[in-house]
Amino acid sequence: MGSRGGKRSLLATIWRRRRSWSRRFSSTSGSLGEPIARTKIPETAVEAQLQFARETLTSEDLVLFSKRRVDLDGQLMMHAFVGKGREKQSQDLLGKALEKARKSDANRRDGKPSISFLDGIPIAVKDNFAMRGEIVSAGSKMLSKNECSYTATVIDRLEQSGAVVFGQTTMDEFGMGSHSRNGINAPVKNPIDGRLSPGGSSGGSAAAVANGTCLVAIGSDTGGSVRLPAAFQGVVGTKPSYGRCSRYGLIAYASSFDCPGILTRNVCDAAITLAIMQGADPKDGQTVEEDGRISSVATELISESQMNFKEWLESGKTKGGNNNGSGSNSSSSSNSDRVLPLLGVRVGIPGEFFLEETTPAVMESWTKSIEAFEELGATIVPVSLPSVKLALPAYYVLVCAEASSNLNRYDDIKFSASRDDGFGEEVKRRIVSGAFSLSSQRVEGAYKNSEKIRQRISNEFKDIFERSCDVLLTPTSAREAPFLEDVLRESKVESYAQDALTVPMSLAGLPSVSIPCGRSVSNGRPIGMQVTAPMFREAGMLRVASALERKISSKTRRMYSTSTSSTNFPIEKLEDQLKLFHEYTENNDYKSAGELKSLVSLYQKYKDTLEEIDVLRQLINEENKNKKSKDAELESELNALQNDTLPELETKLKHQLLPKDPEDSRDVILEVRAGAGGAEAAKFAAELFRMYEMYARRRNWKFDLMSYSEEEKGGGVREAMAEINSNGNPTIHLNEEDGEEDELANGGVYKNLKFESGVHRVQRVPATETQGRIHTSTASVAIIPKAEESDIHIDETKDVRIETMRASGAGGQHVNTTNSAVRIVHIPTGVTVVIQDERSQHKNKAKALSVLRARVYDIERRKVAAENAQMRRSLIGSADRSERIRTYNFKDGRCKDHRGTGVVVNDVQKLLDGFGLDEFIRDLHKCDLEEQMLKSSSV
Repeated sequence: MGSRGGKRSLLATIWRRRRSWSRRFSSTSGSLGEPIARTKIPETAVEAQLQFARETLTSEDLVLFSKRRVDLDGQLMMHAFVGKGREKQSQDLLGKALEKARKSDANRRDGKPSISFLDGIPIAVKDNFAMRGEIVSAGSKMLSKNECSYTATVIDRLEQSGAVVFGQTTMDEFGMGSHSRNGINAPVKNPIDGRLSPGGSSGGSAAAVANGTCLVAIGSDTGGSVRLPAAFQGVVGTKPSYGRCSRYGLIAYASSFDCPGILTRNVCDAAITLAIMQGADPKDGQTVEEDGRISSVATELISESQMNFKEWLESGKTKGGNNNGSGSNSSSSSNSDRVLPLLGVRVGIPGEFFLEETTPAVMESWTKSIEAFEELGATIVPVSLPSVKLALPAYYVLVCAEASSNLNRYDDIKFSASRDDGFGEEVKRRIVSGAFSLSSQRVEGAYKNSEKIRQRISNEFKDIFERSCDVLLTPTSAREAPFLEDVLRESKVESYAQDALTVPMSLAGLPSVSIPCGRSVSNGRPIGMQVTAPMFREAGMLRVASALERKISSKTRRMYSTSTSSTNFPIEKLEDQLKLFHEYTENNDYKSAGELKSLVSLYQKYKDTLEEIDVLRQLINEENKNKKSKDAELESELNALQNDTLPELETKLKHQLLPKDPEDSRDVILEVRAGAGGAEAAKFAAELFRMYEMYARRRNWKFDLMSYSEEEKGGGVREAMAEINSNGNPTIHLNEEDGEEDELANGGVYKNLKFESGVHRVQRVPATETQGRIHTSTASVAIIPKAEESDIHIDETKDVRIETMRASGAGGQHVNTTNSAVRIVHIPTGVTVVIQDERSQHKNKAKALSVLRARVYDIERRKVAAENAQMRRSLIGSADRSERIRTYNFKDGRCKDHRGTGVVVNDVQKLLDGFGLDEFIRDLHKCDLEEQMLKSSSV
């Protein structure tokens, strides 16, 4: 590589500029001018280099800190880094890292500049990159004794630039997985919450960065293996164009897809790392010459990283306020004073990336990111990529075929184990699938058609970039990080679908970067957005992504901040509620005080936690002043309180302060109707009605039948109605996990069941089906808050038309000699209610009026909600098969809700017996809280 020397010259220039920045900032007032304490650990490589220059930090300090993080976090980092069976290798690697760090420090003490911005910076490397003298297993038992005799090109370039390899990170076996749980050292634990998926297959690399153990980590991206972990763990994940970085030394999964990738805390560090890794390599014929624009963008981002948001905006204005490269000011005179750093940039929004499974939090984050781009001056352009819907199946056909070919070389003669014993179940599954696709009977079909789809998708991307936009903005994942226990319940198809939003870019070989663009307010899980650019346009992509990163971070606090409270935490509101509680107590108003008791108790825990944090800080500071050895236990306790306990209490308090739905305490009218599917639909409606009856009785609620119109054949029901009344009875605590469930248990019937409204779908083989075919039927459910006479006035002489008739249908023969059935029509709205179950006409009339009052009240309530732009879809709907909220699949014995986080219950019959409904209710309640929190935070 003849251009390596030019790169080093450029990086030396960057170093000289950095030294001038250090002098400039040390002579000014403000936080940057103050000496950084030796105990302050930098969050980025740029911060580290500034501290090196001020001599407030050494590379050895950083390496020792990384080791300490691993020791402190125990199981968390033990699973992020390989270690099981390779303890001696890990110790040897640590020794080499310390030796190299000391050499880097010695060079700086001798007055020599750092050779790059990664000089002396500890980095983590995924366990599928070759390193001379080290075992590299790719997470597989097959390669557990694979000692490399050479170093991968990208790792060699990083080491030549001074980077210090601290450790190797855990991964899915050969990169096959989306949750980092298939490898020999798996599962990786997500630093945010060990119960959550860390993403995959580079989950270990992402965890090392998210946890703060390393500032940079190297991963590999085949179909999203860098971007997905970045989104799930709140860091930046960069996938370059295919061919931008050499694959030499990267253990192959699918050769035409594999790309070395980068995980960092910000876009600037990603640009610095990519500037070092990029460039042609004679050992990889697919690589291209290095792009000097990437190094230029890295230099600019380094300079801008020393500015606050306002200074950055002003610097953009000085440059002319546009980003289209023409140098002319294309804005109107009315905009002459506005700062528009991305003026002239066209951001495409492809509608095909909005999936049915997209959660409200992800959708809100996408919307906020679009608004942020508009505020920065970019033009938002709706675009279409019709073939993207075929990307996922085409991708898995192609990668499995390539994996089958690549892994054919491994056997027990040359490697550590037989193929049966050496490969895990997921690897075997993909090898078999790939071999099937390449078989003579299938190669003309599945494989070649997938190649055509790949080419079509590439052409569509190329076309929209040429005609419509400069970059694309899409979510990295349709959901936040799921719980691992939910992942275990998913089918393989559902698990593969996790990559649906990342594989289109991989099929086309495009560069893409995932950056944190928000978080789930109710549970603190980060949300990632992807910025995608045309082939080999990483420089522009990183520039745009950095602008979005700055805009988003200017509005929100850092994801892993150690501050004890956020700037917008509503302390005043909490203090007001505390005063009210004491007033109610002094005045013996126990009912009002009881309503605030839960909030006050939670607030007291919050204040106690703040005091405990302050005490721990004082103890640690005293130890530092006395130069005593640091107490790892104290620091671990402080980190747990700051990063886990406090944010959780803040979230729960914010939930408590949200406006309450005035209908939550009401009883309800339940209506179930058979939809499409004939007798099967009627049978399903009867099962649903019974499910709610059984559930109500478990909750100690009163279930009063109001109407039940049976089918003459089959035992099903056309329509059924019941009143569910709590009667003020104490409800059974169905789950004792935390206060969240207590709040639900203590709520009214409507609060618990309001999200059951919608169309439910069943898939099963009917008893009358002789061919074993699965039929799909539907039934609709409406949960309507019960209205009292004081809520809605109905004048029986003017507003309604009352008709009486003989009862009809199955079960009505014993009352059909008198006109006991009642039909009431509400003239202003046209709402009609028919009740015939009671022998007494008066009782039927009273029930009909109760149902009518509830329906009319609900219409008025929803009309007000529509005026406030908060209207949900009609409760009953048309009962069409496509309007489903939940699917009951008898063939697989599972039921999946299509809202919220997509909860799955694995026993359909148990669910229909009234058990398991709580999982859906809790999930939808939490998602509703999250949506309310997002709305309140945007006000």
